[in-house]
Amino acid sequence: QAKEVRPKICKEFAMTLRKLSRTDLRNVLQVITGHANLARHRFVCKQVRSPICQQCDRDEEETPWHHVAICPSFRTVRNRHLGQVKTWTWENITKSHIGELAAFLKEAKRLDDFSML
Repeated sequence: QAKEVRPKICKEFAMTLRKLSRTDLRNVLQVITGHANLARHRFVCKQVRSPICQQCDRDEEETPWHHVAICPSFRTVRNRHLGQVKTWTWENITKSHIGELAAFLKEAKRLDDFSML
């Protein structure tokens, strides 16, 4: 999954990441690498029984992409920070919207939710 998401590392991207707070950087890197506290990753680590998103009723795996771009439970927060663009790709989010992605992840608070433990 990280290969799909990983942007070409460049000076501008690195500088953008350096400007984030430690918490925001952690959240963004978790989502970019796929090693986030979401059901899909926890399922792979054998910490939960199912990779299916418990936040919505779409019966889809809770991957970083599902959380950031699809899950209806986070639509309002997503629209506030990332807009209502229907053609989001990891490349355009990570290339020019890192600050907005960090703000979305912070407000959604999903990566800090350890209730599945």
